[in-house]
Amino acid sequence: MALIIDVFGAPDSAAALEAAAHASAELDVDLQLVGHENTLAGALAELPCDFERISVDHYAGDSIDEALDQALRLTAMRPSTLICSANPRGLIDAAHRHLALIDGVERAALAGVYPTLRHRGHERDPFALLLDVSASVEPRARDLVVWAALGAEYARIVSRNDQPIVALLANSSQRSLCSAAVRRAAVGLDEVELDWDYRGLITADQVPAGDADVVVAGGLAGDVMLRSIEGLATTGEALVEQARRRFRWRVGVQMLSSAIERLREMTDWENYGGAPVLGFDRSVILIRQDAGTRAWYNAIRLARKLDRGDLIGRLRVAAAAAGGHP
Repeated sequence: MALIIDVFGAPDSAAALEAAAHASAELDVDLQLVGHENTLAGALAELPCDFERISVDHYAGDSIDEALDQALRLTAMRPSTLICSANPRGLIDAAHRHLALIDGVERAALAGVYPTLRHRGHERDPFALLLDVSASVEPRARDLVVWAALGAEYARIVSRNDQPIVALLANSSQRSLCSAAVRRAAVGLDEVELDWDYRGLITADQVPAGDADVVVAGGLAGDVMLRSIEGLATTGEALVEQARRRFRWRVGVQMLSSAIERLREMTDWENYGGAPVLGFDRSVILIRQDAGTRAWYNAIRLARKLDRGDLIGRLRVAAAAAGGHP
């Protein structure tokens, strides 16, 4: 497989470069880096890497947006995957300029991952999938149905989850109290004949427990939901640190230390890598802008896994099956 990495657009380009160098030596993957050739070549000479598997596509300018455009053009030229760190809305807009949508998909979706109490699939994956989380503020019912199909296929590959539980995020468990788009999407999802476990509507309080493996939502609702989960995790860790400093709580915290460390490990998004953009005819993985070397390396591993699982081919089949509903 070919993997394009936009190193120029990475806030921590050294982390992206180090991850790419290690991946070239350790993984069966060909890497093409977008950035200033002299700078990247000099840095690579100091890192352990396989120069037969890593190359540089020179970007001569100084615009992050133009470098992303160049990376997307390279991605469109042949079957490949792009890994980049960019503003999500800007990435989606740029991808629409350079990449084609899969037949049956009218709007791409940015998917976010979040930890849950319940693990899933043969991989015992603690992360569930939430889409869309920013690409579309007001999706139509048809978009929600297609995204559900795309998300389910992604879960099958990444978590080895043969029959993912799919649900539709709503403000109420009663369809009559939901928006028109959600009501119509619920009807369409009832009618789609795909190999998944569709559970109907899910409310926000059910999401962190892991009641669904794939949660489908509009971009605004999904973004708010994902940020709320991340905020709760951050608050939880801050409370634990406060407890460590209080003498009367210290013994109890020490007794829980192994569980706390396990929680931190489970909720560490860098273990996952990046967030997929689903719907284009090329795989695109978005990295958080504060990503370190581990996150970049795991994103490369994720890209390799998606390629070996024929993600795009399976998304084409899923989109075709769901595209006629509602």
